[in-house]
Amino acid sequence: MMVRYKVKADKVDEVKEAVAEFVEAVQADEPDTLAYQSFQDANDPTVFIHYMIFDDEYAQTLHRKSSYVKKFVDVLYPLCAEDPVFTNLTLLRENRAG
Repeated sequence: MMVRYKVKADKVDEVKEAVAEFVEAVQADEPDTLAYQSFQDANDPTVFIHYMIFDDEYAQTLHRKSSYVKKFVDVLYPLCAEDPVFTNLTLLRENRAG
């Protein structure tokens, strides 16, 4: 899954702080979230993309229901210039160093 969102230009630093806190919480509390990465667009610093892989639907449900997701959403959404867009992805192939 991935989510893309655009924030207000004067809120970029605030969003970066919220993202750092949020991703740390995911890392500390979600062993079945296999990957959670946050990116900032190099060409447009107001655009952020989060990429995540969950072990299964249960792990994804636990993630969605966590207190830190609610906190992050409550902070993030008022700072957005556009509504976040969620996309479910299907893996076709990968080349990952192990």
